[in-house]
Parts: sequence; C-alpha cells; structure tokens
Amino acid sequence: MMTTAESDFNRYQDDALIHRCSDYARWTLPSVFPEFLHVGTGNQIVQYDYQSMGAMLVNRLSTKLAQVLFPTNTSFFKFKVMNDEELSDEQKIDLSNLELKACEALFDNAAYAQLVQAIRLLVVTGNCLIIRRDGVTRVLNLHNYALRRNANGKVLRIITKESLQYRELSQNIKDLLNINLNFRDDSEVPLYTVINRVSHETANGIIDTWEVHQEIQGLRVPDSEEEYPEMFCPYIPVVWNLSSGDNYGRGQVEDYAGDFIKLSELSAALASYELESTNIKYLYAPNSMVDVESFVNAASGEIIQGDPSAIQAFEAGQYNKIQALIADINSIFQRLTTAFLYTSNQCAAERVTAYEIQLAAMEAEQVLGGVYSQLSQGLHLPMAFVLSAELDPSFVIAYISGTIDLRVVTGMQALGRAAETQQWLLMGQELGTLVPVLTQVSPRFNVEKIIDRFMLAHGLNTVDVMLTEKELEAKLKQQQEQQAQMQVQQRQITGTDSTVDAAEQLGNI
Repeated sequence: MMTTAESDFNRYQDDALIHRCSDYARWTLPSVFPEFLHVGTGNQIVQYDYQSMGAMLVNRLSTKLAQVLFPTNTSFFKFKVMNDEELSDEQKIDLSNLELKACEALFDNAAYAQLVQAIRLLVVTGNCLIIRRDGVTRVLNLHNYALRRNANGKVLRIITKESLQYRELSQNIKDLLNINLNFRDDSEVPLYTVINRVSHETANGIIDTWEVHQEIQGLRVPDSEEEYPEMFCPYIPVVWNLSSGDNYGRGQVEDYAGDFIKLSELSAALASYELESTNIKYLYAPNSMVDVESFVNAASGEIIQGDPSAIQAFEAGQYNKIQALIADINSIFQRLTTAFLYTSNQCAAERVTAYEIQLAAMEAEQVLGGVYSQLSQGLHLPMAFVLSAELDPSFVIAYISGTIDLRVVTGMQALGRAAETQQWLLMGQELGTLVPVLTQVSPRFNVEKIIDRFMLAHGLNTVDVMLTEKELEAKLKQQQEQQAQMQVQQRQITGTDSTVDAAEQLGNI
C-alpha cells in the first residue's frame, strides 16, 4: 500500500521533464543527471553523446558562476542593519565576524565542490535541492525530490526520496518496521522526508514556518519531527529560471536545445561518416589477368605480376563533405560559446579583486538574462540565513524577535559594497601619483576640485564622507584654538612672558 509521502512524491514528479533533462544531460554532462534512478552498489549507467563540446561549455559556465557567486577572498553577502544607532559597537563587530565566518564555512567539508555540482545541475536541468545540515552540504536532483508551488511561485511542499540499507536504520525504526514486513540487512528501504510550509496567525500577523518529518513504509519515523522558521530551513530548492505557473525551473541548456540537438546529430553523423571513410576496398577489372590471391597475400615491397590500372582503391568518404560537417559543428559551437560565457575573459591570478568579480557578475547578468539576480535571491539569501544560524543559534532568536532588525544584502549589491573599498584604494593610488606632480608643475591647480573629480569618476559617494561647510568651519576653528593653547604652553615652558599676547590670540579667534 502506498504511503502518503510516496503517493505525493509520485504525483508531484514530472516524468516528461525528467525525460527531457536526461536528454539535456546526455548532450552535456551525462553523469550529472542519468536517465534512470539507479539504486545499488555500482556506478550509474549513463549514455554518452558523440561530442564533448557540451561538457566543456557547462563546466566552464559552472566554475565561472561558482567563482562569481561564492568568491574566495570576499563575502557573498553583507548584513545591512536597518536601525544602526540602536546597536552597540560589540554587536556590530559580532555581526561582521558572523558574516566572515559564514562565508568561510562554505569551503569546509567539501561544501564548495557540492555548490559547483549544484550549479552544474541548474545549468543542465534548471533545478536542484541543496541540503545544509550539521555543517555538511548535499545536493539532490529531480530523481530524488519533488515539490509543489503556488501560483506566485512560492514553494508549499517538498518531498525527498532516498534509499537506505536496512542495516543503517536505528533499532527503534527496525522494531517499528518489523510490525508489517521483515527485511534483510542488505534490503533497500526508501526513506521519504516531507517538508511542509505552514502558516501561523500571531499578534504581529501571519508568519510561515517549515515542518519536517520522515516516513518509511507508510510509518512516521520516531523523533523525526522538526520545525524551522521560514528563512532558516536547511532544505533549499533552487531554480535557474522559473516561468509563471511552473513548479520546476528551466535550465540554460533548454534555452539552447535546438543548437544542442543539431550539434549532437551532426557529431554523430560526422563520426559515422569518418569511420565509413576509413573502410577502403579494392576493385579490379573482371577481365584482367591479375592474380587476386597473390595481390592480397603479397608483402610490402614484394614483386608480383599484374596491370596497375586493373586495380583501383575505393574510399566511400569525401574530404569536402567531412570539412563541411566540421564547419557546421564549429559554427554551432561558436554561437554557444557566447551564451555559456566560454570566450569571455577570466583572470588567472590567485587573488581576484572584488572589482573584477563585480565585472564578471555584471557580464553574467547581461548574458544570462537576469539569472544571476535569480540565483542571488534563490541561493544566496537562504544560504546566508542558514549559515548564520548554523554558526550562531542566538542569531535566529534575535532576528525572529526583532531584537536585530537587519536585511541581508546579496548579489550585485553585496559585490558593489565590497568593490567600493577597492575603488577607494585605487583612487588613493591615482591621487598619490598625480597630485604631487600637478602641484609642482603649477600652483594654479585646485587640489580639492581634483579630488572631487576623481571621486565622481570612481562612482564614490561624497555625501557620507565629506564634511559640510559648517562642520569644516567648526573643525578649523577647533584646530586654531588648539594651536593657540599649544603656543601658550610652549611659552610658559620656555619662560617667555607672553600671557597677554596669548590672551589676545585666543580673543581674536
């Protein structure tokens, strides 16, 4: 008898989408999404294509996006405190430390490799489920999970399916299962995890939480119930591009499926034609006096009797046709290189600046049609909350209770804040080189105006860092008073009787 979780899992799965995704994987990376879900001890059987260009394109795009989304030398998100004046200096420092530690946690326990695998799945199939629990990151594909969304695209329910061996189960679960069925130690037991969105009415309005439980053979697993606030659920469904009304996303390969189909078919035809062209046969005139057996058995360099014109070599393939097929394949590949950022510039240095990362993100945003912003909201934002809660559980309580009112800034905004520091350093280097030269050449140059021009050219905000006229006047006055007091103290030390002169100086300020 089917369980509720099992029946819903089968009902939520889109078989047509899974079949299409297996084709997309066959054209690019077959191991990312095999055609069938394989449960066993051996590797899954995959069907390969006659070309490897798709794999090159997907791998390049995936690794480049991983570098842009999760840079190694800067954080991928920033905490933006809404009520900054209400936080103490210690709380601000704690938030900054939490931000850095959360980003560093992505490179522990091979989590970064899992994120790259997730991006590969997104590029090929458009969907993946990231699970971040106990400091370990896992990625599931559409064979292992199913979900439902509402009309606005909000996820309502997620069901995952994993297979465990009976020996892996705890004793209380084994006792529960043996009520109905008997298993061997090597029996495969399907484990379903159900993640439901539940709305609650509170004094502050309606809030959503995620309720999680597990089922085996129609029975709820004891002590498997969990509940998470909406933003802190460790089960993160991510899509590449979601169309209105769809439950599942669509990947980059699907957008260019026409070119990939043609690339696959032409590559198969070229391989078959080239193999056929290597099959050489010899034809001889039927009325000739050539001894065919002697011709076939003769060794290289041996002299035999016969008319050379009576025997001709026959090759099925033609060089021009092979070159035409290669030209068509290269033409398709060149079109795809732009769509998959294959020919774009990439810095090979060990340390890539935040400004270079921002440029790469802008390029990805323009070429991929807003996908970078989609991933920022669907991947950056939930990962920022989950990682912060993992490192500091008190952050969850403070955020939910409203003690800390903040907004997580991700994507282009976060990279923009990181790149601003690089712009300040770059402007300082330029001014340090140019201003001394100009002031030596001519006294007519206005240094303040030069600084304003450079700040404008680098896109830096002058309002937050420059003093107003009143503030500048008060600062100059304070400096003059301090100078006068220092002169008085210096004259008293040297024994100079200048009390009257000092008083007059203070009075003139």
